[in-house]
Amino acid sequence: MLKMMYFCLVVVFYIGSTSWAHPVALDQNQSNDGQGSGESINQDIRRQLTNEGWYLTGHFAYKLTTERQSWWAGRYACQSMGGELAVHGVRDNALRWEIARELYVGPVWIGLWVGLDDLETDMKWKWTDGSLATDNEIVWSPQEPNGGRRENCGEMWGEDRRFTMNDNPCCDDRYALCERKIVS
Repeated sequence: MLKMMYFCLVVVFYIGSTSWAHPVALDQNQSNDGQGSGESINQDIRRQLTNEGWYLTGHFAYKLTTERQSWWAGRYACQSMGGELAVHGVRDNALRWEIARELYVGPVWIGLWVGLDDLETDMKWKWTDGSLATDNEIVWSPQEPNGGRRENCGEMWGEDRRFTMNDNPCCDDRYALCERKIVS
């Protein structure tokens, strides 16, 4: 247990110093050969992301990590794929349902890590993009959040819990929902 706590502390120190992942640029004035329309690049990038398993909707792409891991390891995995733990897609109720129904795997009760935590101040929830989470952005499951200083990372529960949010210990193993911004 002590070894796992040490691992989690090392990872949070490392990830805490990184910034939001760079968006995939869809420059309307470029093409693959430098002379065609930007629409060609837009479609090429969208096709590439789709082939890599990303689900595209609006200006964002979403993907689950392939392994269950701690919140910090999940965040690092998302960053290594050019993204971040999902923020924008879980703020909007309709979009959250769309993404979850498209990507959700496994038993309906297993949660997915999202970009939500209260690591700095207990019960002051923040998104990993640095913004404070408001009550109208988070649909908590009944009696949540309830973990105090033990449960500081946000997960989205499965369909049986209507894709609501839960606070959970950050070192528990979950799949992570990654989000990648696509700038058009």
